[in-house]
Amino acid sequence: MKLNNNARTSSCLFLVLTLVGSCFCSGWNYDPTSPYGPESWPEHYPFCNGTSQSPIDIVTAGVTEVSNTSPLIMTSYDEELPNQLFLLNNGHSVQVNIPQSSQIVLISQGGLQSVYMLEQFHFHWGETNSEGSEHTVNGKAYPLEIHFVHYKSSYTSVGDALANVANDTSALAVLGVFVQVSSDVRAVSEDLESLLSKLAEVTHEDDETELESGFSLDDFIPCDRTFFRYDGSLTTPTCNEVVVWTVFKNPIYVTADKLAEFRTLYATNSTSAEQIQLTHNFRPVQNLNGRTVSLYADPDGTERCNAKGSASAARFCPVVVVALNTLITLALLLVLRNDVV
Repeated sequence: MKLNNNARTSSCLFLVLTLVGSCFCSGWNYDPTSPYGPESWPEHYPFCNGTSQSPIDIVTAGVTEVSNTSPLIMTSYDEELPNQLFLLNNGHSVQVNIPQSSQIVLISQGGLQSVYMLEQFHFHWGETNSEGSEHTVNGKAYPLEIHFVHYKSSYTSVGDALANVANDTSALAVLGVFVQVSSDVRAVSEDLESLLSKLAEVTHEDDETELESGFSLDDFIPCDRTFFRYDGSLTTPTCNEVVVWTVFKNPIYVTADKLAEFRTLYATNSTSAEQIQLTHNFRPVQNLNGRTVSLYADPDGTERCNAKGSASAARFCPVVVVALNTLITLALLLVLRNDVV
């Protein structure tokens, strides 16, 4: 999980006030050979050496199934997002911040003990399609994972929530969504594909571009909302153990060419003497250390997926009809041409 600039500054300030040591707010990276890579994070950020760290490998044989609970409520996820949304390359990921002045996007129930407000979402990817997600399932990684970062509604922001981590280990709630590659255009997320088409405009750190209006976050969430739940941490420094994780079991889909756009990004700005590509940005999985991972089934998943499939087929059928009509027309023209000759 990645913090925006304000939240990262707030969390670093908190560490300065509470811990003995220096704050390396911008020094960390994902290079395993670097003194500031993931293996070295605990040396500079003590929370990264905690016992409830994220991400984890979710071993399905060991999960605890939860029944008789209310479904996860995702308020305004199905509504069109407002204008003036921007895609930002912050040097560690690409991120979309949700303005607090826009409609309120919330999650609640589904085992959550509070209401949480969405502040931003961002992406984690790898150098190949066999890696990239931060969480894994039975050792399997997906090529992309999206994190939707929410803060408890009793706070004003992620930064405000982090300032109270000493008293609140559930200050944040993050949704994790796996993304898989598909060549079936009927299966891919149209809104996600549209957003990823803007990656070419944020190739370097601090590059920012406005997103087109008209998309909703519902298309970024699998139709079957069965999910895994566990208590963990931020997956980037400062690794605060204040996150209630909700990781959806089923992936959404994108095409291979759109996914490959992530690997063209840079972790440095366009004027840097050394250009460093941002080909991967995931933290290795951490030890579970006896934590419970729960599984919450979606009672409405089948119905929701059937409805989405019907809508996709209805959208796809006109394309097929046009293509068939074109082929028939070309065949008739060839027949007529041969008759003339």
